[in-house]
Amino acid sequence: MSKLKQLEKQYPFLKKHKTGSEGLSLEGFPVEQLDLMAILKASQVISENILPEKLNEALIRVVMQQAGAGKGYLLFEYDGRLSVVSEAVSNKEIVVKVHDTPLEPDYKMLPEKIFQFVKRTGSTIIIDDASQDKVFGSDKYIEISQPRSIACLPIIKEGKHLGIIYLENNLIPGAFSADKIAVLKILTSQAAISVENAFYYSQIKKLNKTLEQRVKERTEALKKTQATLQLSEEKYRKIVEETGDAVYSSDYKGYLTYVNPVCKKLTGYAENELVGKHFLEIIAPDWKEKVAKYYKEQFDNK
Repeated sequence: MSKLKQLEKQYPFLKKHKTGSEGLSLEGFPVEQLDLMAILKASQVISENILPEKLNEALIRVVMQQAGAGKGYLLFEYDGRLSVVSEAVSNKEIVVKVHDTPLEPDYKMLPEKIFQFVKRTGSTIIIDDASQDKVFGSDKYIEISQPRSIACLPIIKEGKHLGIIYLENNLIPGAFSADKIAVLKILTSQAAISVENAFYYSQIKKLNKTLEQRVKERTEALKKTQATLQLSEEKYRKIVEETGDAVYSSDYKGYLTYVNPVCKKLTGYAENELVGKHFLEIIAPDWKEKVAKYYKEQFDNK
């Protein structure tokens, strides 16, 4: 019963009904008759993948295994159009091919009428023998390839159509029985959640990459600016060092922060003896009053 409760909580479309005793059903199929542990394990495989490429591989593999399909396609909807993101074939083992760049469906290899119907209506299509089907038997792919069993399920999240899972079994008619379809519907419900999570993860990853690129570009620009300023400073320092005039710099209080060679020569002091002194201390006595007055006026005006 704990497994049933877990399924009921995780998949709200499983509804209670009474058949002598209370149980869960999916469109009339008793969930008690399903392999609950296999369903939970398959669901976990899907839910634990958040990277789009990993999810696309895991999802088509899991549904192929659960349905016993010989061929399968996973399609997502981009800007209103379906695109193939992964496909698989099963002989002795399941071989999956994931498309890094989604492909346009090749309707020589896939039934366009079924895809468009599922996309438009959000309905699940189960066909026991496609070549004998009166509704979709006229599809060009079905006429040429004459597949046997077909299952096509929508991936829907809160009314939004996200994609389609398409499966085939060409060995026997009626391969996709009610119990298999019940399992597939549970898995597509989990797939809808995982697909949306993977999409958001992908968007966040792209945003982070964009931000990283911007930071990198700004850092490079800052480095270039710093290099330019350093070059300018070196040129200015060279001019100051080689000039025949005494040049010094000071802080706003008048204490020396730099003196050039001429300034050191005229005063007779070494650089370490001059830096930190007030500039008035190195000016000739008869100039001190004039210079002090000049700087005072300059600061007062500011």
